[in-house]
Amino acid sequence: MPGTFISTKAKKSRIAFLLGLAVGIVLSQLFGFHLGDVRYCRPIRCIGNPQDSEISARDFRKSVESEFALLERPLRPDDTARAPSQPRKILLDCGANVASTVQLFRETYPGGKDFLIHSFELDHRLAPYFAPYSNHVLHCPMAVSDKDGNMTAYTEATWFPERGLKRGVDMQWGGGSLFVSERERESKETGGKRLFSYRHTVPTIDLSKWIQENTNQEDYVIFKLDVEGAEFDILQKMLADGTFKWVDKYYGEFHLNQAVKEWGKTSKKKLINELKSKGIASSMHTPSWSAETREYKDLDDLHPPSQVGYNVWLKYPICFGLQCHI
Repeated sequence: MPGTFISTKAKKSRIAFLLGLAVGIVLSQLFGFHLGDVRYCRPIRCIGNPQDSEISARDFRKSVESEFALLERPLRPDDTARAPSQPRKILLDCGANVASTVQLFRETYPGGKDFLIHSFELDHRLAPYFAPYSNHVLHCPMAVSDKDGNMTAYTEATWFPERGLKRGVDMQWGGGSLFVSERERESKETGGKRLFSYRHTVPTIDLSKWIQENTNQEDYVIFKLDVEGAEFDILQKMLADGTFKWVDKYYGEFHLNQAVKEWGKTSKKKLINELKSKGIASSMHTPSWSAETREYKDLDDLHPPSQVGYNVWLKYPICFGLQCHI
């Protein structure tokens, strides 16, 4: 009968509504959205709870910063303020690329948001990638080296639709180096295999000296170095200067096949073995930090399975809107 049919549809609709409401309440409790706290906000005024009808611009900004940690503010003067005797926690991100190390470190390293990060990047076009991060200092364009001065930076051509694939992918990798092969140097139009056709002069800093002048031995300093061949000159000088007294942990990648002036494979391996004998480096061939694949050498040690369930969640965070749960 028609009446019975309508009644059955109504019952099904009510059941579906109640089920949806129940699921919504459960999800809100799991992920921190409480029905009693719902407010409809304009930039300065909030309507919903009478006591919150007026809210200052400063308080509103602070609440947004705390709720959406990924939308971090620019560096402020008080970010680096400290008592003279208070040690700092510092990450030196050398070869910062597209801020992938900053993102990985902030999201996964224990206490990573408490570190002041110095990022050194030679390609000025990559600077916007660092804009969202707080407690962060960007040195760009700036290349780390074993000496102060200026050098030619060979960097990736700007992407355009007809450029073609790179490593089988149609994207901008953000690569750059102070050292290239003769073929890459001569291929000014295409840039050779790595498409290093964009060339410009950049300032270089003596990284060993910079570390000694800008950090203290009492600070906790993590040093990440991925600079496409420049690491050999830098690390050799740091050993000679005794600069590893200022460094508590080293992450790096060695580019054995990278053409580097005055460095052959034999001399490269000799330096790496010296670093290994001193407990500084751990592997000649495997990078100890790989932001592109969201991995580093002690990831599992710092996040044992009993603590976080399964480390796959560190590599692939679950995101709901603007909030991500690692």
